[in-house]
Amino acid sequence: NGKRYGQADQALANDFVLKIGRLKDGTAVAKLPGISIDNSIYNLLSANLVQHNSGGGIKMVRTGIFNIIAANTIINNNEGASDVFQFFGIELGAAAADVPSSDLDFIASSANIIMDNNIVGTHAAGIFIGNGGVENNIFDNIIKEALSFAILSEKTQKNNIVNNITNVKSLNCEK
Repeated sequence: NGKRYGQADQALANDFVLKIGRLKDGTAVAKLPGISIDNSIYNLLSANLVQHNSGGGIKMVRTGIFNIIAANTIINNNEGASDVFQFFGIELGAAAADVPSSDLDFIASSANIIMDNNIVGTHAAGIFIGNGGVENNIFDNIIKEALSFAILSEKTQKNNIVNNITNVKSLNCEK
């Protein structure tokens, strides 16, 4: 579940994470999420059980646009946390390009719908919104037991965040 056991240096180099290093157990410091939506639009992720992954639950690495993430159960997906990385239940990412590309835009994840998810456990935050992620609609989620914030946005951005039930505060989210 995202621990990267047994991956050769060349495999890590191909994923642009070899330079980050390895942990004492030999696994890469950079972990993998349960579900990754990378450079993609118009996906529907619904009714999944995503639990006990090392690198987060559901992650839009970069350029995730017009996706719907609904009615999923997401439990304890921060098991690969380290001094370098922390992981989230759902991440609306804004990662830069690893190498230049004329085929991809590398814009922040925007205009997604995140609704009716049950996000429970020791995630760094239940939902994370990277810098530049705008016009996301995040509503009717239950977010409990996150380590820092229910919803964490890198900065205050134009997103519609309403009617989420949580026992942890949120940061940089419009009211």
